[in-house]
Amino acid sequence: MAPNCGPELITATAPALYPEGTAWDPYRHALLVGSATQGTVSVVGLDGTVRPLVPSLGLVSTLGMEVDRSRKRLYVAYSDYWVRRFVPVTQPPTSGVAVINLVTGRVVRKIDTALGRADTFANDLTVDHATGSVYVTDCVSDTVQVIDRHGNVGALITDPRFRSPDIGLNGIAWHPGGYLLTARYDTGSLFRISLGGRPKASVVATKAPLSGIEGFTLRPDGTLLAARNSLGAPGGLDAVIGLGSADGWHTARLVNRVEPWPLKAPTAVAYGPMGTYALSGQMDKLLTGGMTETKFWLRRVPF
Repeated sequence: MAPNCGPELITATAPALYPEGTAWDPYRHALLVGSATQGTVSVVGLDGTVRPLVPSLGLVSTLGMEVDRSRKRLYVAYSDYWVRRFVPVTQPPTSGVAVINLVTGRVVRKIDTALGRADTFANDLTVDHATGSVYVTDCVSDTVQVIDRHGNVGALITDPRFRSPDIGLNGIAWHPGGYLLTARYDTGSLFRISLGGRPKASVVATKAPLSGIEGFTLRPDGTLLAARNSLGAPGGLDAVIGLGSADGWHTARLVNRVEPWPLKAPTAVAYGPMGTYALSGQMDKLLTGGMTETKFWLRRVPF
């Protein structure tokens, strides 16, 4: 199929789902979304039909997700950071990664990434398609974690530039050149993290303002597609942008953007054969106390 052949707008209905993360499902030719309120994963058809795939993981939000097609796995980051704002929670602070059999929707395992910390917010992840390792960002931590193929959790890199009192590191993408790209939501700082040997982080020089940058994905043509929003970042605005680099992501330039984005608060983008879709799950309503919204949208990115 040619890119950008899917519907321009997918309007979906599901009571109080409030999805924040999304990914393309190559088996069902549909989109997957999580839920900030219900801790589930659902399948969204191109006609807007919503049906469950993964039952609730508990009192958590299901956030960033990525498909590893070669291993028929879906990896989902989850945390109770937001849940604690709205309902009484007696469990210890919870963050982790769920490993899902993408064919059946069965939870293969849940991997704890909080590791007893009092402050934890696993938010997004990416898969190293060469090794099968999973890299996880935590919005309130100074550490990017790595989960190996056996489920062992460790610190990939710790850097004081990552730490934030609220929402810091968020989106993350693996590059086949042997490095990661990740960014802080609050400041818009974009980092390149080398892999192999002793990982090192360097700031990617870019003239484009990136505050409010959330979930992103690296398209096969090398473009980094990212959602930006104004949910909590100073200077943030609702937009979808494309970044490119000619020097291995030591510097980056803005190559495309839609600003303002037609729908409020886009939080993630997913690339697939039907095009790239940006998710607007009404997180703005949820964060101001709303719990009754029934609709969310996936809008095709025009570039």
